[in-house]
Amino acid sequence: MTQPELSKSERKEAAQLLWRKGFAPKEIRDYLQLDCSLRAVQQWQDEWSKSDEYCPEQVIWAADAELKRLISIPKLGALETKKMDILARLIETADTNRKNLQSKLQPRINKAKVYNEKSDNGSDDEIEVIQKPRKDSRGKPLHKNSIDHITNEMFEAFEKTLFYHQLVSLDAAFDDSVNSMRLILKCRQAGQTFVEAYIAFKRAVLTGQAHSFLSATIPQSMVFNGYIKRIASDHFSCEVLEGTKKIVLKKDNKNWGTFEFISSKVMSSQGRASHVVCDECAWWVGFERVDSVANAMATQNGYTLTYLSTPSTTQHDFYEYWTGERFNKYQAPHEKVDIDTRVSTFIKFNTGRLDGDGFYRYAYTIDSVLDNNPEFPYTIEKLKQRCPNPRTFDCIYRCVFTDDTGSEFQIKSLLRCLVTDAEWQEYSKSKRVGCGYDPSSGSETSGDEAAIGYIELPDNNEQPFRLLECNTFDDGSAKSHVDHFKLRKQSYNVRNFFTDVSGSGIYVWQHVKNEVPNATRVDFTVPNKTGMVLKMQDLVREKRFLFHEDNKHEVIASFMSIKKSFTPSTKQITYISTRSKGSGNGQKHGELFWTAAMVCWGTEGLNYEQDNQDILFVRA
Repeated sequence: MTQPELSKSERKEAAQLLWRKGFAPKEIRDYLQLDCSLRAVQQWQDEWSKSDEYCPEQVIWAADAELKRLISIPKLGALETKKMDILARLIETADTNRKNLQSKLQPRINKAKVYNEKSDNGSDDEIEVIQKPRKDSRGKPLHKNSIDHITNEMFEAFEKTLFYHQLVSLDAAFDDSVNSMRLILKCRQAGQTFVEAYIAFKRAVLTGQAHSFLSATIPQSMVFNGYIKRIASDHFSCEVLEGTKKIVLKKDNKNWGTFEFISSKVMSSQGRASHVVCDECAWWVGFERVDSVANAMATQNGYTLTYLSTPSTTQHDFYEYWTGERFNKYQAPHEKVDIDTRVSTFIKFNTGRLDGDGFYRYAYTIDSVLDNNPEFPYTIEKLKQRCPNPRTFDCIYRCVFTDDTGSEFQIKSLLRCLVTDAEWQEYSKSKRVGCGYDPSSGSETSGDEAAIGYIELPDNNEQPFRLLECNTFDDGSAKSHVDHFKLRKQSYNVRNFFTDVSGSGIYVWQHVKNEVPNATRVDFTVPNKTGMVLKMQDLVREKRFLFHEDNKHEVIASFMSIKKSFTPSTKQITYISTRSKGSGNGQKHGELFWTAAMVCWGTEGLNYEQDNQDILFVRA
């Protein structure tokens, strides 16, 4: 059976119909089981509210309200009577249009609810779902979470739908010679999380062993919960599994395998003996501390420890694990092991490898996934449209660690400024916003692009600055940047605008200074750049610069690019934006950092108790 294709526009249309019916953004996301953040749905709602698109519901509500007003008038004249007749016919026509539109979009709602996203194994094919039996093969009633009816044939049928790189991970997970410690460097949206959920489900059904999933937050670990339930229900004819933070399977009406979903911040996980899967651990704060707990949980023979993550930076503790440096630094010179961790090596041999430090390593990129699976439902072109930032693209799709050697910012400090979707407070127009514009260099080979950042300003020096949005532009049209700002400005209470006046910046400043009360031109002199870097260091250290988890790759890569250098002539210390090591041309600089730094320093200065006396910017 072929799974219906559900495009992004179809999901959005289904969400729009629910919005027209009065659903709140959270209700829309939950009802359709969308994989996007709540903030994304709220941004859709903003678009719909400002759209001139015909909306039958709004016509009906407005006409009905006016009709009720006229009915309440004691004595109606000929004009009012004629108006009531027109309104009645208008309501009837709009209601017909509403029903036609609903009949057109309702299947998409249903499809979005059932197939909210192609199951994360990336497959367009769905196993034909067997009608869920009420009884097992022996004729006994099935209990909640029962797996008595599952057969080897079911596993074989499901595994035929997996992609090559997923099968490599599956084979390694059940190979006792290599599965004790697995280390997988993955690209995003290739189905690794999905297949790890299946591996745990299969192992639990066969052996009854316990599994623990560790992620940075509980909501992130609950992704595994959702996958396990979908796999069991959609492909193994199980009743919907019960359990939120813990799922307990039943066999012969007795407790069997278990799954627990844990946050890496919760240290109460000590003492649980189980297989352990650590997800996106290259982005954890305090990785080594949590790793010691994970190791303890998987100490007993027969339990395995799996690390899977997209890469972060070379200064993160995870990088030592990947390169083998963590093992080698404790060995005598003649006992050190040589480990080839080049991603190209794994792609060349198309498989994983057991290394001398005891880790089974495997890495793949979006390019190798597409080479091995021509039917994979993504293309490089589409992914680059969704992620135009080359630095971020290489990090999350091509397994390139960001080289932050000598960076003025540390990933551990930046990760403490990350706010999860569940914790993020939505923007209110009562809050002031400052904008920063960093123009491109104008060179086609520099890899430098223009950017506009929108920063929520604090009311006092104890509240944080919050990055609400940052947009980059790969075209050189300053006019289009101005038009973009004027459009986005409608969503924010913009009170300040700071722009580097080099290159196209002077054009933007000239056109924006009449739009914003406090437009400010910035010359990127050595004192100004130093002030901005020092200010951002203070804010990051004090956790007063916050950003949403959706922007973590862009923010961290941009901040990590800031390094010390010397001016060519006077040899003064200055700060520059660098590319990732070995990335070549076309790699992003620190545009996002500079847009935020201009706003933060321009608003508060280094010594905020002295009314910005240190700021050297020029007001319009």
